[in-house]
Amino acid sequence: MERKIVFICSGETESDAKNLVDGWMDVDLTSRGVADAEQAGAQLKAAGYGFDVVFTSLMKRSVKTAWAATGACDSVSMPVVNSWRLNDRHYGKLQGADKAEAGNLSSVDAAPPPLDATDAQHPCNDATYSSVLPKSLPGGESFRQVCERVRPMWDDSIGPCLMAGRRVLVVAHKDSLRALSMYVKGLTAEEAMQLDIPAAVPLVYELDENMDCTKSGPLDSAAAGGLKVCMFSKKPCDEELASSLEAEFPGSFSFANPCTAETAAWCKGAQAVCLYIHDECGAEVVATFKNMGVKLILLRCRNHDKLDLAACEAAGIKVVSVKDDVADPIGEHALSLAVCLNRRLQRASNRTKDDNYMLGGLVGIDFNSKTCGIVGTGVSGLAAARCFAAFGMSILCCGPDKLADEFAALGAKFVSLPELYAASDVVSLHVRLSPETRHMIDAPAIAAMKPGVILINVSRGGLIDTDALIDALFSGQIAGAGLDVYHGQDKLFWRGWSKGENLDQG
Repeated sequence: MERKIVFICSGETESDAKNLVDGWMDVDLTSRGVADAEQAGAQLKAAGYGFDVVFTSLMKRSVKTAWAATGACDSVSMPVVNSWRLNDRHYGKLQGADKAEAGNLSSVDAAPPPLDATDAQHPCNDATYSSVLPKSLPGGESFRQVCERVRPMWDDSIGPCLMAGRRVLVVAHKDSLRALSMYVKGLTAEEAMQLDIPAAVPLVYELDENMDCTKSGPLDSAAAGGLKVCMFSKKPCDEELASSLEAEFPGSFSFANPCTAETAAWCKGAQAVCLYIHDECGAEVVATFKNMGVKLILLRCRNHDKLDLAACEAAGIKVVSVKDDVADPIGEHALSLAVCLNRRLQRASNRTKDDNYMLGGLVGIDFNSKTCGIVGTGVSGLAAARCFAAFGMSILCCGPDKLADEFAALGAKFVSLPELYAASDVVSLHVRLSPETRHMIDAPAIAAMKPGVILINVSRGGLIDTDALIDALFSGQIAGAGLDVYHGQDKLFWRGWSKGENLDQG
């Protein structure tokens, strides 16, 4: 009968994040550590794993990794055995020091300076270990001593469970798992000490009927269900998309957290990542994606000014954004904002709610025969031009002439930006944010526009200098601004501000 045992090393801890030695210090997992553990469980679930018994150490990082992994694996009704024998290596007086100091313990018999039994940090003075004979508790250990400590767990508990055909999961630490591997695979202590035990990655050991190890290594991603997608910045409106990804690509997972240089590694185990407009994807993040094995970036937006396309290409990572046909809704939205401003629909709605049916101040202008300036001549700019042209407006445009024939079919005329500003009753922005376009709508640009212009921005908030816009709205130089985007919107959007919290001021 073939037997399998799965090892998972505890996820990233608060000490790991600071590059400090933790040993028997009972430090907690970071949010990344929890996420990695959940991901490991999702991988196991996708591969069809379940467990009859779980073994962990007494350290909270081990226990919490087990909780997160088994919860994500939907395997939660089995007994959990906690044992001090599975604790991490005790690093004595080096605990809490920089890991570089512990790097000198390179031989199996090298031990750190031990803690004295009278030291408050010695485990014999910790109530957690009150049931253990004080002389059995270490104040510092060599790797060989860790192996000796772990052996009774293998001989008396874990091994017999495997021999009985039970499905076993062990969640512990790098050195205690190396020690267990020594007994599972029949290695020397020197060989076991060199084993790579990555954090929060399921390691599967297959044994034959004689308990001889026939195969070992990380859980095969192909066996775990093939392609997996990691979604960052999941909002309530993304629940349906996240569910469909998880259904179509088992083992996929998502985070409400945005993608940053600190969270990018949370994608571990996924071959594709799904990003939103505010997620960071510069060279540092792309390098992390490459190291994690990501081959595909899926964008839930048309453009992404935080994405380093050159870095993606160099890393061999393909980038896919939403289709061009989403440009039509963008164009329609630009027109809707302009109509709402022109006909004072919001003001009219507010009056109606107060049973005020006075018409003063609600009359706008006829768009027919007026001029709309389209800044940016890509597919979304073309879609907006078609919408405004349908209202009988003349179209001026400024930008590359790649779609010149399509614009010409609308009777549009390509002009310089100053000409467009001076002649347009409506200015609609459809350009990407770049160092060259940031704050392109500043005080001088606004001063060059026709007085009473309507300004529409459905591209990027950073295109507009907010202070200059506010001044122009108060002066009347701009009659109305229709903004689908706002500079610094990631601090404002997806939150409720109805209880009087201070809004971002610019």
